[in-house]
Amino acid sequence: MLTRPVYQVHWLQSKALKDRWEEELELIHSEAHWTSNFFNFKACFWVNMEDSTGHAAAHRGQACYVARQSSIYGRLRDHCHDMFDQDAFL
Repeated sequence: MLTRPVYQVHWLQSKALKDRWEEELELIHSEAHWTSNFFNFKACFWVNMEDSTGHAAAHRGQACYVARQSSIYGRLRDHCHDMFDQDAFL
């Protein structure tokens, strides 16, 4: 009876495909978490730099750069939290 091996092969191929998609979904969730953590780290780093730099007249350019970086990474962090919220993400 040839049909039984055909069904077994089809079932194994389908299971392998399902397993690959489950692994991909797990990777996507992990990458979203890693991205959010990275932006949070960079935002905190630049906020600390902003606090340590201050607004001294001699380092106005540096203070502006640090404030801009802090703002950029803060917005990226907030955007990640909004986009990758556990209830809304996948």
